[in-house]
Amino acid sequence: ETTPSRTLVPDDVGAYLRVKVRAHNADGWSPFVSSAMTAQITEPQAPVSTKLPSFSGTVREGETLTADVGEWSNNPTSFSYQWQRCNAQGASCSNIPGETANIRVITGGDVGNRLRVVVTAANAAGSSSAASPVSDVVAPQGAAPANTAPPAVGGDAEAGKTLMVSNGTWTNNPTSYA
Repeated sequence: ETTPSRTLVPDDVGAYLRVKVRAHNADGWSPFVSSAMTAQITEPQAPVSTKLPSFSGTVREGETLTADVGEWSNNPTSFSYQWQRCNAQGASCSNIPGETANIRVITGGDVGNRLRVVVTAANAAGSSSAASPVSDVVAPQGAAPANTAPPAVGGDAEAGKTLMVSNGTWTNNPTSYA
């Protein structure tokens, strides 16, 4: 070939390639100069998850979750999504029919269960899937925060010293503390 680029073909697998280049000006042509050899040409590989997918948002009825594809090797060219509902222990996950977008509005049917998203990455060589970790248990809409670990006061209880408060741990995604 005599072009400055070349698309590799299946017959190239296992081979090593190099290029020879020469230059021209008004005084004539230079001799050919060879490049170093490429790495051995390999078969294309399907994507492989290198960082699990995840999602963000408040895990409560009526709220929206947004999927993140995570990280993949082998240059995926497309991604697809499947949201799943799992039991309260995070097991027995099954596809939620029709929930194949990267965002999902949590429904009343999700309350008391956990959710996750399965991302499938694809390229010309094939596809593979990876699932996000499961969510916390989905809370009903309007559920007030409930304490699961009490607040604490830290520091030296001495005049002139500053005490610091830890809010403790709460369910149902509090947005502020008083």
